[in-house]
Amino acid sequence: KKIPRATSFSGEQQPMEGRDRPIDADADADRGVDVMDIGSHCSNELCRQLDFLPVTCSHCHRQFCSACYTSHRASCAVVEDRSVVVCPMCARGVTFKAGEDPNVVIEEHQRVGQCDPRNYSRVHERKRCCGDGCREKLTTVNAYVCKTCGQETCVRHRFPESHGCKAVVARKASGRGFFGSIKSFFASL
Repeated sequence: KKIPRATSFSGEQQPMEGRDRPIDADADADRGVDVMDIGSHCSNELCRQLDFLPVTCSHCHRQFCSACYTSHRASCAVVEDRSVVVCPMCARGVTFKAGEDPNVVIEEHQRVGQCDPRNYSRVHERKRCCGDGCREKLTTVNAYVCKTCGQETCVRHRFPESHGCKAVVARKASGRGFFGSIKSFFASL
């Protein structure tokens, strides 16, 4: 077997070894490696595009290109008819197949021990804003903790004056704001 040679900067011919060797298409063809063996054709009869990262349908196990898979997913004939019912004890979704009684599925869910009643309060009882007349549910996106009093408010009531901050209310009631405290300081002298 003849080793290919590379020309160095000095003009000398040197043998190429390992990964530096050029790709020999004839040698790959002898081994049975073909570029067309990589990937697969889309199962959509109108497309048949060669896709190197095909998506396999989990129901019918056919392979599609990413563009055709989205339309196939909605119309796959093998898709089972499933529905979801929410457990009244733990507020979790429980799936059941067509023809099954939802009450039996819920009883089985509770009997097996998958039901956790503590989850119901986590799902349904959300914190609410402490601003006057505001009952907005607080989430991680819209919650704000007041730096003065530590109460949790919505973004609209984040300023101490707008949510009845206890420290601000007490200061105004005593007549001691910034200037009130300066007046009382000079009056005490």
